[in-house]
Amino acid sequence: MASLDTGFVEQLWHDAQLLSKRALAEVGITGVVAVALASALVSYVLLHRIYCAFLSPLRKIPGPWHAHYTGLVLKLNILAGNRVNYVQALHEKYGPFVRVAHDEVVTCDPAAGKAIHAVGTKWRKWSHIPLHITANVFAIVDPKHHNIRQRFYTKTFSQGSLRRTMQQPILKIAQLATDGIEADIRSNSGLVNVHEWFMLFGNDVMYALTFGEGFGLMEKGKRGQIAPITPLEFHQMIAWTEYSMPIFLFGRFVLSHFSARAKAIFKADVCLNPSEDEAIAQLRMKPKNEDGRTIFANAIEDAKEDEVLKGSGKTRLTDDEIAADALGFRLAGAEPVSVTLTYLVYCVLDRPEVQKLLEDEVANVELTDGVLEQCPILRAVVLEGLRLWGGNATAMRRKEDESPYTVLGGYQIPRGTTVSTQAYSLHRNPAAWQDPLR
Repeated sequence: MASLDTGFVEQLWHDAQLLSKRALAEVGITGVVAVALASALVSYVLLHRIYCAFLSPLRKIPGPWHAHYTGLVLKLNILAGNRVNYVQALHEKYGPFVRVAHDEVVTCDPAAGKAIHAVGTKWRKWSHIPLHITANVFAIVDPKHHNIRQRFYTKTFSQGSLRRTMQQPILKIAQLATDGIEADIRSNSGLVNVHEWFMLFGNDVMYALTFGEGFGLMEKGKRGQIAPITPLEFHQMIAWTEYSMPIFLFGRFVLSHFSARAKAIFKADVCLNPSEDEAIAQLRMKPKNEDGRTIFANAIEDAKEDEVLKGSGKTRLTDDEIAADALGFRLAGAEPVSVTLTYLVYCVLDRPEVQKLLEDEVANVELTDGVLEQCPILRAVVLEGLRLWGGNATAMRRKEDESPYTVLGGYQIPRGTTVSTQAYSLHRNPAAWQDPLR
């Protein structure tokens, strides 16, 4: 019986040698090495996913079954522009901590959110930007570098400075928006797309803030050939790169030539980023204290008198930093303004009693920021609108790589795990807000 088993093994080994020689003859040594490397990679990924699913401390965090193995469902929702609603539905089902991928957790717990985003926290921003690319002020990962860049804009973005430099331009742009909305109402039987108008308004305001003059979208009354790209489209582009680089490259270099929407998604960075000539020319254009001066010129002027910046040895913004921040300011300001204003108008119109109180309060007041800030009903409406429908509802993703693991909400979070929060869910958490949807 033993001799029979030995013969079987010998025959199997002989057949394996023949297959190996045949494969080597057909595909060559390079092909065999490629297959071996691919097999090793697949094996590593499978073993890693098995570890994440059954042995990682993240296995104790509730969530859909597929999240223990992959983040594919999450990425598909990002591509569909549905991440906010998808994550909110998971919180409603599983609670304040939810595992959404093998290496990502979302939370709407107030204490966890405070710990993650507190000043001096060890949690660092998640970034898709390669190290050799200059990040905008919002995407800088290193806290020291972020503090230095942010300090350039401290005086420019102070309340007094914004009231002095931006109040009149914003009123002018707002009047153009009002006139355009009224014209649409008259010509479209009382119907108007206010979100589109608010999108144009937000882009013109941010362009005026960034370059000292508007983009002219309000005068045109519609999007031009190069549309103001939304952060949603920008996040879709990022998701594509994470999900499949070949698909992203195909979309960027092929599909973008045939479809405006594909161009908006796959070339959002190119469509939005001002040219170097435009940014630098605008930077040098105006003397100090003259209208139309850019925030970058003001920032560099202010930096000359800032002791912290002088001590750091950096008192100028480079051309790459100017271009990156110009893009960042437009992304961070344009769509959040339009989304928030749209929902704010909807919420007021949906509550006639609030609309009446609001209209009575502002009917005979001076339209300046200082005066409007003292209107209690307007202030309450704006703050409540921001709580429920603030435009910046996208995920705030962070990582903590200094400790082997961190404890949040009683759960161990291993090093390298992405933990994200979103204001949309935090502001609807009954543990933080009594009757949050009232």
